[in-house]
Amino acid sequence: MVQGKTAVTIAVATLALASLAVSGPAFAQPPAPPMAGHMGGEHKPLIHKALRQLTEALKTLTAAKHDEEGHREKAQQLVQQAIAECQTCLQEK
Repeated sequence: MVQGKTAVTIAVATLALASLAVSGPAFAQPPAPPMAGHMGGEHKPLIHKALRQLTEALKTLTAAKHDEEGHREKAQQLVQQAIAECQTCLQEK
């Protein structure tokens, strides 16, 4: 239980720092398709990488058994917010 709580605390702290740079809707949408002709066939490859990692983080948080006094739910909201920002970024040229 302590180990899980530590992992959630680390995730929340990391996401809280990341959320300082993002804002927008908290609803996740599928990632924009990659654009050909760019590095690795992806437009903005680092944003695509972040989006994949955020999606995995959201799955991990969703699978957690305990809410840890509301921290898991808050972390899920922040991850969803970060996902939405990445998607918005990918839609821009």
